[in-house]
Amino acid sequence: QRPNRYRVTLTGPNGTNEQVDMLCENAQFPGQNMRTSTDDLRHGPVREIIHGTTYGPITLTFMCTAGMPEKKWFENWQTFMVERENAIMWQARYYTEYVGEIKMFSLDRKDRDNYSITIYEAFPKTITQQEFSYGSQNDYQRIAVEFAYHHWVSESTPKSGGGVPSAA
Repeated sequence: QRPNRYRVTLTGPNGTNEQVDMLCENAQFPGQNMRTSTDDLRHGPVREIIHGTTYGPITLTFMCTAGMPEKKWFENWQTFMVERENAIMWQARYYTEYVGEIKMFSLDRKDRDNYSITIYEAFPKTITQQEFSYGSQNDYQRIAVEFAYHHWVSESTPKSGGGVPSAA
């Protein structure tokens, strides 16, 4: 598997933006963590037992074109998340109104999907600062966006705990 063979699609609360999808320069497929605690009620060595699953944020980096419409798209998404007009100024919208979905695909050498995940209930938590410098004459601007989300599922993830999957 080659780390430079992937594609990403984003669906915000107001639909997709294919330009943003195509300019995703750097992506992190998310990990997951088993939330545990120690079981010290029994004699002998202490065991770790599982209580659930947790997911950390991911960061996607995008190339910016002239006028930075990519940055504007994420800014508009964040502005939509918190009401800034009307009598309820600075009031956050309902969660279900502002979350979106991210799909990530790992591609083979012929650009066919060979592994994919869907990230549910995602939203741009942080748009990182952008540095401008006179010393960067032959470079292009990038925007990094940190996403929070509820969970992710791969196409090979079992729908229930029906057993341990076999190795591919």
